[in-house]
Amino acid sequence: LRTEAGLAPSAGTEAGPSGGSGAKRAVSVGEDEGGADTTPVDVMAFLPRDTAAQLLKAGKWQDKKDLLDKLVSATDVPVIKPADFSELIKALRLLLGDSMVLLVASAIKVLGALGAGLGSGFRQEACSLGTVLLDKLKDKNRGVVDATHRTLDLFLLHSCSLDDLSDPLSNALGKASTPKVRMEALRIMSRSLASHGKRKAPADWWVTTAVLETMNDGSGDVRDQAFATVAPLIRVVGRATVLAKADELGLDPKRRKRLIASTEPA
Repeated sequence: LRTEAGLAPSAGTEAGPSGGSGAKRAVSVGEDEGGADTTPVDVMAFLPRDTAAQLLKAGKWQDKKDLLDKLVSATDVPVIKPADFSELIKALRLLLGDSMVLLVASAIKVLGALGAGLGSGFRQEACSLGTVLLDKLKDKNRGVVDATHRTLDLFLLHSCSLDDLSDPLSNALGKASTPKVRMEALRIMSRSLASHGKRKAPADWWVTTAVLETMNDGSGDVRDQAFATVAPLIRVVGRATVLAKADELGLDPKRRKRLIASTEPA
């Protein structure tokens, strides 16, 4: 698949409530709001033509790590020139299942950089990677989890929206996932909501329901994170909408009281 810079962002990525602002594309090519150079960079020109194959061939893990480090450096630019990244993305996706956590974390970082640099042109890939990346939130290695947070933050800021990832995020918050994954997923949603500012959102937005439902979670850590997510949620949908949905869902009385207390204007 060839990424295209002109791919229209999903609903919510420009004026909608759910992230993926496409901010990198809002300025003229060659200059951003601060005057910095944003000329698209041909990152593949700095890499071997068989980069994807080298990442997957049998060999020393350190050689793969060195190549991934080169990828991290090459993709660390404001804007990436559209190109055929399909084989590279396929290789990076396969590396997510590697037993060497350093390779996994580095592959995740490269994917995040591609999402940030390609913006809405990476939307399809970002959406397809949602499930496998959210699954990495249960990893025991903190480096992998932190890299996952950063990459999903970049996806939601530049490439896609919360609505684009509604299915994998809903699954991550579901009872079939672990409390750790539910808590980490809420943290990602909270940061994405905080980056929205005041924007219109549907009265019956799935995000509102998802956050409120986790307030009844059996894990205290998940509940605490759900309440922490309410503040940025209210800035998007409004306090009245949140309280009305809480009543509709039949939120536990004690937790409703805590919700009201935590949402009262200062």
